[in-house]
Amino acid sequence: MKKGLRDKIVSGLILGSLVCSLGSFAFAAETSEVPPAPPANCSEIHPPKGDFIKKIEESLSKLVSDNTITTEQKEKIVAFFKAKEGKQPPKEHGDMLTDLMNAGNLSTEQAKIVDDALRPPTPPNGDKNGGPQPPSE
Repeated sequence: MKKGLRDKIVSGLILGSLVCSLGSFAFAAETSEVPPAPPANCSEIHPPKGDFIKKIEESLSKLVSDNTITTEQKEKIVAFFKAKEGKQPPKEHGDMLTDLMNAGNLSTEQAKIVDDALRPPTPPNGDKNGGPQPPSE
């Protein structure tokens, strides 16, 4: 009798697993979209370091012309990024704001504006990784 009960339990587990695995296929969304292939050249993702500093200088020059920051603050921030080049970036957004405030003697508002100006733009679809968005229902 024990053997019959054990056989029923094992059969039930196997059958239950089969039903769950087949059931997941029924609820899986059918998509034919394939995410875009990564760029063949890594410099498309991570520009050479000289270009990085140049872009920072260009972004900060716009802020100087808008009178958001002074030329002296711009030079201090550029020097900060040149010194930091090749080191590990800060883990949290707040760390960057603090670093900018300390490096360029910026107010909190100025640091936020500089931080926003230095961030790469988000793709139009809103995905920071550049992948396709899930279908809207």
